[in-house]
Amino acid sequence: MPAGAQAARVLALVLAVVCLANLWLAASHGGARSAGAAAPLTLLNVLTGVLALRYTSGRDGVRRGSVLLAVLQLVLSFLSLARTPAGVVPLLGNLVLVILLTQTSTRHWFTRPR
Repeated sequence: MPAGAQAARVLALVLAVVCLANLWLAASHGGARSAGAAAPLTLLNVLTGVLALRYTSGRDGVRRGSVLLAVLQLVLSFLSLARTPAGVVPLLGNLVLVILLTQTSTRHWFTRPR
């Protein structure tokens, strides 16, 4: 697995954990409304984390799904910036994730013949 794919895997898992912690903090301090606002972004990040666990299979669908989810997370993070500046962490993290997963070496590794 190239370094870009390994870094993307670690970043996706870290983002999933950070978003779960953010959801827990929102629920404990802000109540159900705050938790409900943080839930969509958390769900997408956790799904990306689950896909990151499948990176060793090297299937291109896993990479494409991760890129799609990361782009959706970018949009949601950008929209959440208006409510709270805490949306900067997922925004930057998912931007880096998209960059790592669309690098040539990473793309070639996922599309290599089996």
